Amino acid sequence: MRVGWSSRTVHTAAAEIEEAGGQALAVVGVRGLRLGQNGEVPRPPILDVPISEDPIRVGQFLKLAGLAEHGVHAKELLEAGEVQVNGRAETRRGARLRTGDVVVQGRRARPITPPAG
Repeated sequence: MRVGWSSRTVHTAAAEIEEAGGQALAVVGVRGLRLGQNGEVPRPPILDVPISEDPIRVGQFLKLAGLAEHGVHAKELLEAGEVQVNGRAETRRGARLRTGDVVVQGRRARPITPPAG
């Protein structure tokens, strides 16, 4: 079986694997992706989310940043280990975030204190 970069080839390969009774796993390339100077894939920008209280609990921040739809969703994401804070998995909904901490759940976001004024 030959797998190339075209979506047609990937879908064909996935169909052949499924027909054989296996599960399909495909790695798809992105055309036109520009790599950094060292060949690394650039990260998406971090979303700065203004907060009124510092510190803020991670569950509240997930909702405020739009990374979770509601409190139960935030709890489920944390319990499933799908949230990272500063590069480490976080499972506690009440864990406190401070200005500048980086939270990752699909997208990256960080709490910031809005400028006075």
